[in-house]
Amino acid sequence: REQFGAAVDVGMIDSRLDPGCPATAVAATITSQRPIGPYLFRSYQLPPGSRDLFPGGSTYSWLEAMRASSAAPYFFEEF
Repeated sequence: REQFGAAVDVGMIDSRLDPGCPATAVAATITSQRPIGPYLFRSYQLPPGSRDLFPGGSTYSWLEAMRASSAAPYFFEEF
């Protein structure tokens, strides 16, 4: 938080209200399930009726997405 400021607490989907902010996905790995697989933290919603190739969501803050993509597995509790 100290390095990135208050922006990390903003919801990823909320950042799309800024026309200068591109659609972004942050990739992480689900390690609590076997086989392990990807999870995409998105700053956008998929179009209605489109097929989701990877599990993911847009209801997370930037801090949650960064933490999930960079934390050592099993070091932090899941959220």
